Amino acid sequence: MLEAEAPTLLEREPELARLRAAAEAAVDGRGGLVVIEAAAGMGKTRLLRALGDELAGVRELRVLGARATELEEHAPFGLVRQLLDAAVLGPAGQPQEELFEGAARMALPVFGGPGAEAADRYSQLNGLFWLVASIAREDPLVLVADDVQWADDPSLELLSFLARRVATLPILLVAATRPASESGRALVRSLLLDPAAAVLRPAPLGLASVEAMVRDALGSAGAREFDAACLAATRGNPLLLGELLRDVRTRRLTPTAATAAQIGSFAPDSLSAVIDQRFAGMPASARALAEAVAVLGDGESAPLVAEVSGVRAEAIEAAEAALVAGGVLEDRGGLCFTHPLVRAAVLQRTPPSRRAALHRRAASALRRREADAVLLAGHLLHVEPAGDAEVVATLRRAAERSVVLGAPATAAAYLSRALVEPPPAARRWELLSGLGRSEARAGIGSPVEHLREAVALAPDAAGAATASLELAVALKFSGRPVEAADVLEAVDVDAGDVPRELAELIRLELLGLAYLSTAARKRLSPLLAGLRDPGGPPRTRLEAFTLAALAFNAGADGSQTAAEASELAARAMVGDLLPADPIGPGYGWLIAGVATMWADELDAAARINARMIDEGRRRGSVLARTGAAAMQSLVSWRRGRVADAEADCSLALDIEGEARGPGPLTQAARALSALAAIARGAEDGELARHEATLSDFTDADALPYHLVLHARGVVRVQRGDVDAGIADLLECGRVGRSWGALNPSPVSWRSDAAIALARAGERAQAAELAAEELELARRFGAQRAVGIAERAVALVGPEPARAAGLQEAVATLERSPARLEEARARIDLARARRLAGDRAGARTEALRAQELATACGAGALVAQAREESLAAGARPRRVALRGVDALTAAELRGARRAAAGSSNREIAEDLFVTVKTVEMHLAKCYDKLAVRSRSQLPEALGTA
Repeated sequence: MLEAEAPTLLEREPELARLRAAAEAAVDGRGGLVVIEAAAGMGKTRLLRALGDELAGVRELRVLGARATELEEHAPFGLVRQLLDAAVLGPAGQPQEELFEGAARMALPVFGGPGAEAADRYSQLNGLFWLVASIAREDPLVLVADDVQWADDPSLELLSFLARRVATLPILLVAATRPASESGRALVRSLLLDPAAAVLRPAPLGLASVEAMVRDALGSAGAREFDAACLAATRGNPLLLGELLRDVRTRRLTPTAATAAQIGSFAPDSLSAVIDQRFAGMPASARALAEAVAVLGDGESAPLVAEVSGVRAEAIEAAEAALVAGGVLEDRGGLCFTHPLVRAAVLQRTPPSRRAALHRRAASALRRREADAVLLAGHLLHVEPAGDAEVVATLRRAAERSVVLGAPATAAAYLSRALVEPPPAARRWELLSGLGRSEARAGIGSPVEHLREAVALAPDAAGAATASLELAVALKFSGRPVEAADVLEAVDVDAGDVPRELAELIRLELLGLAYLSTAARKRLSPLLAGLRDPGGPPRTRLEAFTLAALAFNAGADGSQTAAEASELAARAMVGDLLPADPIGPGYGWLIAGVATMWADELDAAARINARMIDEGRRRGSVLARTGAAAMQSLVSWRRGRVADAEADCSLALDIEGEARGPGPLTQAARALSALAAIARGAEDGELARHEATLSDFTDADALPYHLVLHARGVVRVQRGDVDAGIADLLECGRVGRSWGALNPSPVSWRSDAAIALARAGERAQAAELAAEELELARRFGAQRAVGIAERAVALVGPEPARAAGLQEAVATLERSPARLEEARARIDLARARRLAGDRAGARTEALRAQELATACGAGALVAQAREESLAAGARPRRVALRGVDALTAAELRGARRAAAGSSNREIAEDLFVTVKTVEMHLAKCYDKLAVRSRSQLPEALGTA
């Protein structure tokens, strides 16, 4: 055992006390993250062992530990497996099913259980979070990870993911790492910079501790000059100090003032030099054995180490004994290095050619033992290329496994190595295709170039079509949808050697581009013009998507009536043929739902979104959940449920940054969040923040961009910047028209622009815009859009006709599902009647408007309606923030799920929060709603 690992832990009591306090907080349900950052040899591992020793006697705590090594850097979730295997796997080595309930099932593939590729990385991390939460249900949990600077990326991502969520859980995370400046890894820096992290940085030992170590190591106190020389030579590094004192003892030197002068001449400046000296006194077989252990990693069996090292059987025992006696190895259920730095020193002193040969031997030995492909691949990454087809096959299997584990960057590393082996010429295109696909999913490398080469090298039409589809997806997500369309149109999907299912996927992806990008929509205008109703219910995914596309097009340009668009969308949903993934080929559910919503069939649109929420929950897809939440917020807004709309917006926006892909889907939520804030009665400061956020969106090619322009224009008008607001609203119209959005049902920009123009004195242009909107809205026939346009026409028209026009708008909106818009129109009608001298009629309309606005949760309209009622002579009505109106967006969305019968855990999984957070929100809901139990929530929320 190295001297630095001595039982006495010097000058670390403050750090140990902080760790002890953090563990005690976890027992009380207040989890956290502690990161120990220090240079090599400063005692991080010893500090963690001391913590483990202390906590081992605490019954209510469960401590799980792991140490990363360079070998695991390319093994997806290698550190996680070390940490959790003991708690997750049963006696037969299989995952314990009871731990994988609900969202935790997405973590099953990590532990060798059944399961397909995760819908997205966030889903996999979320599944692992719930797995850890399940483990902590019985006893508070302490997860201790050492040397995380060498951990694999997925494991580091999980540590960061957990750190943001354990504050209300009985889980303590402790991670030890070299300084971030040494590793250069962003994920390590993110742990250190996490606002919730308590960072401990053990200082070098002081003179008093050096004196104690000298006394313990040499059996007598050293002269002050000697102790000072030791401190200066090692700079207080415990490991180097221990090695120095070991050398002093070997040389039989006494710790005197005279000896102090010699210390600088042989003090170790690195452990590598120490190891060389150590091996000099051992048999040659000892170095070979140590090198094999260094390559294989700690804990491997003696037979495997012997096979890889090449040491003869009769020499093994003597070599092992020498290494243990020399403080290089120790037996902890297998041969292990006494310290990670010792292993690093051995590897550093092993010539590259020797290391490569040992890795090749290790891979061969492990293959004979039928080891996992990922373990073999970790060695093959260090083997010199030799044109070995078996190496290529192993690396490809490891890449496939990494993709299932949600680690596309690791898969890309394996496939890149396989390409330089090199593979058989006939298989190169497959590796390039897999490499490009993995790079695209990870957002690294040169996926487009690799996929183009794969298309060129494909041996047949089917292979070229497969690679072309992957290339198009990569181009789509790199912001090049027109190029994606070019690639897909170049594929002859009618060729007999392109499988039918693949041809359908290509057609779906091609058609789907027209609903993602304005430029692609223009590029694909001939395809859109050629779409035909297949008649009757759809028989294939392509027919279902075609119906959804036709419904969307009809709702966008108003070329058919709302009833016709709604019927097309309804048929598209028959048979569950539409793809469920909101960013996969087609995402037809989304455009079918949007078309249904534009047609005022809000119940049907809500059912479509509910199906997507359920599907997203089943698949663990944060993208599906985000998209469905964004779309449901629009449905709630059109109904006039401001709080519900904000609740869904906040869910979509809270989790949008956790996964690649949902940006366009949440532009609508971002825009609607601003409009809802105005209706709620937000202060100018909040509106200014919304304006700034909306200004950050510059992707004018995304179809929802016109919604962003509309919302920003409305916010600017509300804040008094009328000219800028008008400019945004007119630009919204231009952008919408550029991709075919002529119908006002998607967004009534003309009405808002007309009212703002009239306010600015431009009444002629205002009247023209309002009249145009009314004509288009009546042609389509969605009553909400018609009523909004009728209100605008009345407000910008001649004052004598205003009351009659507004009465017509109110009557239309009463027939629509749009209660918020009805409240607006009634407030305007109350004002018009009051100014015309009809105070009784004004009071009636204002009081009804106040009721509607209150039910909608529209505080700004409530205040306006109240002012009108008072001006018309009504007696004051007290307006208080209570009941549902008092709930925050987060509280409301949790309360609605609870009212529907979901458990706290189900709510937490669905909303991507912790159970404790749900409990806190529900407690506040009970108080604000004046109820005592879940059974009373439906009535209190108005959902009974």
